Formats: sequence, structure tokens, C-alpha cells
Amino acid sequence: MTMELVRSPQLASGLMLTGGVYVPSGNFAVGATQTFQPNMGILFQGTLSGSNYQYGILSIPTYSSATANAYAMFSRTTTAAASFTLANSYTLWIDSVALGAGSAITNQYGVYVNNQGGSGVANAYGIYVVAQTGATTTNVSIYNGGSQWNVGYICAGATNVGMSLGDIMANRGSSQGCYYFGGITTKYLFYDGTNFTLAGGQLTFQPAANQINTAAIQANAITGTGYFAYAPSYTNTTVNTWIVIAPLNSVYTCNGGVVIVTITLNFYHSVANALHYVAVAMDGNPQVYEIVNSGGTVANNYTSVTMQWQSTPSAGNHTFSVAIYMGTTGTFTLSTGSHSIVSIVEIKR
Repeated sequence: MTMELVRSPQLASGLMLTGGVYVPSGNFAVGATQTFQPNMGILFQGTLSGSNYQYGILSIPTYSSATANAYAMFSRTTTAAASFTLANSYTLWIDSVALGAGSAITNQYGVYVNNQGGSGVANAYGIYVVAQTGATTTNVSIYNGGSQWNVGYICAGATNVGMSLGDIMANRGSSQGCYYFGGITTKYLFYDGTNFTLAGGQLTFQPAANQINTAAIQANAITGTGYFAYAPSYTNTTVNTWIVIAPLNSVYTCNGGVVIVTITLNFYHSVANALHYVAVAMDGNPQVYEIVNSGGTVANNYTSVTMQWQSTPSAGNHTFSVAIYMGTTGTFTLSTGSHSIVSIVEIKR
């Protein structure tokens, strides 16, 4: 092949070559204000024309059957063999838009990747980034300083397991669906095929038939309950001392949690406007009480009182009951027409 050396040509019109162009040194500039820019290998700077499409650089090569790998565009950063540190290297830089006076853009895409799939394509990747390794400080495949909008699903891991639009999945092998909150690995939720576990076991439940297993929640929140409703025949005439109403007591085995006791007492007194103290009692000792004047101006008038007490008793059996203190002589009678109630709920501390 014969190569002709051309020095400083000037052409008034276009140039067409049937062979290749070889520039052994120097730079190449099109439309620039100078012949060339010494710090630019190739410079294009000019105003294009055309009605529908204009291209600053257009690359549409056709590959022969002799190749196994094809690159429509290839870019690599290379430094000189010298002792220095390059502050910033950009293999591809996409700058901000510069609008001329009076112009506007409806949709501006920094990078637009069209569909790469089609008949004859086995695997299509719009953007494929390999794992970044070897850097002394940071190895990040993609860094996004702004927001991200995904119309499809997001999968982190080696396997996509039946995902649909809007799904988010993290696959860590046997612990499928591992989610990290707050950027710390001590707080996570994973599904092992049977249970969901939060932070290594603080919450475990089994969903079935679109329902939450309430027994599992109860085991971690409500540790026990007791309930007693009765309408016994009971009277008392003892005054000025605490009396435990024997029929209204319940023995409950405490687990060391917070116990909430609620009582409802329905009674009447033989004397109008009789003075009573009604209390929640534990192991025969009143814990909290209310003052109740029964009957108003009518003897044997029906009276009802409801009260609640909570504490943290020691673990073991305790008797919870209703106690009364009569401050007026006469006869105290439980109503047999309605139930008096002792309700016990223990919750996890």
C-alpha cells in the first residue's frame, strides 16, 4: 500500500477519500475556531443542519462474520509512563445542556438506551456493569447522587424468583429477601422459606391464607389472660374493715410481666346513701380503691362500679379479687341479676 504525505492542505469544498486516513501526529478538528486544539485528539465544534435528525458523531458499523467481539464505540483512559497522579479521570463525560437564547428542550436525556433485545439476541442488557474491585478506597459499580425511578422490579442477588412490576428483592441464598434498614446489618428482615425473622429472631410469624398468625404475636405480646364473671348470692354486714368478697376472686399464674386487672361490681345496700370503699385486691390486700356512695336517697337501690389497676407482680401464683370496706351499718348484697367481673391481662415487658 502506498501512502501519500500531505502537509497543511486547504480545501474550499468537501473532501472524499476512497482509502483510509492516517494522521501520524497532531490533532483533528472540525468546525473549530482554530485549525486544531492541542489538548484535544478530535474536536467537533460547529452548527449542523437538517430537519429531523442531526448527529454530532454517528457510528453505525457493520461487522463481518470473522469477528467474535464488536464495539460500535470503544473508550479507554491511558496515562503516560511518568510519576504523577491524575486528579480526575472521566472515560466518558456527559456535560450539562447549553441552551442558546430563545431555545428550549422538551425532553433531555443524558443517556438513552434503546431496546437491546430482539429476534436472534440471547441476552440483552441495557447497561451492564461488572463488579468494581482493586481500588484502594472505594469500589462502587453505580453511584447515584439523586433519586431513582424504576418502572419494573429491582432484584439484588444472583436469582430472580418470580418477580413482578414494583417488587423489590434481595437474594442471599438460603435467606431469601434480606432487607437492611438504616444502613446497619444488625437490623434486617429475612424469609427462610417458612418464617420471617427480624434482627436475628426478635419477631417471627408465619403467614397463612393471607392472615397473620395471631398466636405467634400473642406469644410475644400478651403472655396470659384470666377472666371471671359470676352473679353469686352474697351479703356482708361487717363494717370498718376490709373484706374480700370470696366468690369474686381468681388465681392467676404470673410470668413477670405487666398485669392489668379490671373489676366490675354490681350491688345494693339496705341503707340509703351508704358509704363503701371498693378495691382491687391481690393476695387479700387492697391495691387501689374508689369511694362509692350507694343508693342515693333510696334504700336497696342498684349501684355499679368499674375500676382498673396495673402492676408487675413477681412470677408465680397470685389471687386477684374484689374487696369492700363498709363505712355504714347495714347489709351489703351482690346483685344476682347482673354479673360482676374480674378480668386479668398480662403483657410482655
